[in-house]
Amino acid sequence: MAETAAKRDKRYLNYLLDAVKAAARKPPQFGTGKDVSVDEFRRLYGDDPFYAWIGFDSDLLYAAHKAGAAMTSLYRKLGDGCQDLWRAIIRDQFGVADKDAKWEYTVPTAKGPRKRILDGRIDVLDFPESDALERFRRDWLPKAKKKLGATINPRGAVFEVRQGYKSQDAKRASGDVDNAGRIALESSLPSLVVFSNQIPEQIARRYASAGWLVLRGTTADDPLTSTFAFADAVMGFDLARLFEMNSQHLRDQIEVILAEVLKP
Repeated sequence: MAETAAKRDKRYLNYLLDAVKAAARKPPQFGTGKDVSVDEFRRLYGDDPFYAWIGFDSDLLYAAHKAGAAMTSLYRKLGDGCQDLWRAIIRDQFGVADKDAKWEYTVPTAKGPRKRILDGRIDVLDFPESDALERFRRDWLPKAKKKLGATINPRGAVFEVRQGYKSQDAKRASGDVDNAGRIALESSLPSLVVFSNQIPEQIARRYASAGWLVLRGTTADDPLTSTFAFADAVMGFDLARLFEMNSQHLRDQIEVILAEVLKP
């Protein structure tokens, strides 16, 4: 039986919610190298004379550590969910298997070959004919080539997906600069997909100067600049509508998750 639109929407939303829930459940370690429960924390800090004297054995301190550890993990896991969601849309709209919806290559390192996997791809030579592929090939790909000033005749695009950038993440950007060169060797266009609009201009410029097309989470109707416009106009799935229609559900679920993070 074919999947209904409602079931598909629920599956898409769960890519995000399940990822964030996983981050919220992880306890802090307090330098022990293993997860520490609140009861173990009370013994660990309560038996330490100095910490007990000054009040660091408080459940509030445990909650602060738990929240601090969770915040980075929450953003990272949200990014994982965005990656899974983007690839699911490619699979569903273009009719390909998961292995065909992502892109990988191997680089030599001092410790031996290392595989790099990017979050999504659309390829006019490998993908079966579909309305989405026709829109991509006829409308988006020539315009993206022109915008990037590419001299290759591109066969498709390779996507690196982020939920957003919360810092000047130069290390990650450097890795993606390397990826861009390899993607071009495969005659594809490097495309950065950011679900939020949170990316420092310095980082965005660095990607652009390295040959990446940068799509941001804006409500603009330009599929060469907006993640949501690309999803709607090219892939044929209204991702902005999915979030708008389910905003209250998403907000309620995130409130529950954050309350769990802040609880000792």
